[in-house]
Amino acid sequence: MSSRRAIARRFAASRPVLFAGYLIWRLRGSPIPAPSLAKRKILLNLFNKHKARSFLETGTLHGSTAAVFANRAEMVVTIELSPALHAAASVRFAGNPSVECICGDSAHILKEVLASLPAPSLMWLDGHYSGDGTARSDSDTPIGDELPHALAMVSRGCVLAIDDERLFNGTNGYPTEFELMREIALGAPTGTVRLDADIIIVEPVADSGEYPAS
Repeated sequence: MSSRRAIARRFAASRPVLFAGYLIWRLRGSPIPAPSLAKRKILLNLFNKHKARSFLETGTLHGSTAAVFANRAEMVVTIELSPALHAAASVRFAGNPSVECICGDSAHILKEVLASLPAPSLMWLDGHYSGDGTARSDSDTPIGDELPHALAMVSRGCVLAIDDERLFNGTNGYPTEFELMREIALGAPTGTVRLDADIIIVEPVADSGEYPAS
């Protein structure tokens, strides 16, 4: 109990700092990369817009994004490669039956996890190596292995959000932007794609301001 209380206190103390950072970002013209609070607002808007029932995340880190959906979604599944980060998240969400923390490589287990999610789902692909304190598999990012399985879910009414568009430059395991868009066009030909605050968003229904993936 004391561990959970300590985590809750640290999270509450960080909220004013997060909000201040968000305001400064807006005042500076919303440059890239966007702060975490801005990205979570985008994800929450997508979740509500598509009436999602579940939230899937690769790259738990400290669990702050999963926490946004912990009391909103029927099911939250967050996958973390680092055993230490997974253990901390398991403590944070202990007692919340709607949140499942999985320790593993999303490159190998994402297909199976997606099959168990109530649809429609919001899928947030943000699992990548970020330096000290994070884990690395065969490359800095598992996106190449994750993408086919996630795109297949778009045709079933699910929504896909991929973080860090700026990193898709053909290095460190990332495809180029052209390769990524080609993969999206082939994997989700009826979906729509747009960019918002360094997030690539693929949605199952075309709305104003979005462009067909094909």
